[in-house]
Amino acid sequence: MLTSSQDLVVRLAAAKAMKVVIDDFEFSVEELEPYLEQVFSLLFSLLKEVNECDTKLNVLNVLSYLIERVGVSIRPICSALLHYLPTLWEESASHNMLRCSILSTLVFIVQGLGTVSEGLLPFLGPVLELSIDIAQVELRVIFLYSTNTEVQIFQDSHIYLLEDGLELWLTLLHNTAQPYDTLLHLLTKLPPLLTIGSENLRTTIYILQAYVLLCPLRVMETIGPVVVRELSSQYSDLQDEASTLSSLLLSSIKKSLKMIFLQRMLSEERSSHRRQLCPALAISWRECHESQSMIICHLTFESRKKNILRRSSSGRNSQVPFVFIMISQRRSVLRSCDQS
Repeated sequence: MLTSSQDLVVRLAAAKAMKVVIDDFEFSVEELEPYLEQVFSLLFSLLKEVNECDTKLNVLNVLSYLIERVGVSIRPICSALLHYLPTLWEESASHNMLRCSILSTLVFIVQGLGTVSEGLLPFLGPVLELSIDIAQVELRVIFLYSTNTEVQIFQDSHIYLLEDGLELWLTLLHNTAQPYDTLLHLLTKLPPLLTIGSENLRTTIYILQAYVLLCPLRVMETIGPVVVRELSSQYSDLQDEASTLSSLLLSSIKKSLKMIFLQRMLSEERSSHRRQLCPALAISWRECHESQSMIICHLTFESRKKNILRRSSSGRNSQVPFVFIMISQRRSVLRSCDQS
């Protein structure tokens, strides 16, 4: 029913039915594998044939579901789609929802391709930069036939693309073996993302952790001190989970700095490099240690406060004013942090 000999309406209905089948809990990838190449080819042909944005969006969603479910089995048959997606991305400049679907599809493609996806970096680099750059405003020129004039429109694409863009960025880092220039160029986009609220903070911190593992020295030489100061300035406004993630990130940075110190000390050129790098890295390490200590103190204090509130509501400690208990607990936490 997906073949080109069928009516377009029938093929679209078949694609929709395919999505229902793939999305079923009892769906078996093994049963689909003998027909996977044919089904993928027919869906791809349908995607190229339809013209309406909403229709392309629906067909691309079916392809996305299919790629997600079959995983690495998609590697031998997705080359045509990979060549078509850059064209579709350019054609969908005025349709952000379609671009969101393209980003989601790319996430599953990168997961399926693994390290092979490094070959997509020339395309993915500009896509990610547009999606996650919150300071960038895109200029579009639209021709109005009714008045025979051109109108300039400024639109922030990241409002629609940021969440999916961050997910694609993280997935790409997880499937990259070395820090390519395209990925290093995106490093400077990370600090502003820490200032826009906690909605995407979890993914942003995971991206930072991936960079710390992939290229720790480059991180500390570029955005490391800014990231540490930014996390330190907002730790008291974060939820417990975000504070915990921030503390884990700072711990990863401290461990990476220790490894850098050891490598420099053991290198043959330590006499020249250590004088240049160690002071800056030592300052970063100290800021990291102080920030992590503050976050741990904050989490400890909040945990004790919740425990006291729970005990007070159950009738225990009712004879001691709540404010005196909190002052005592805060002093205790601060003393323990000072000792550390």
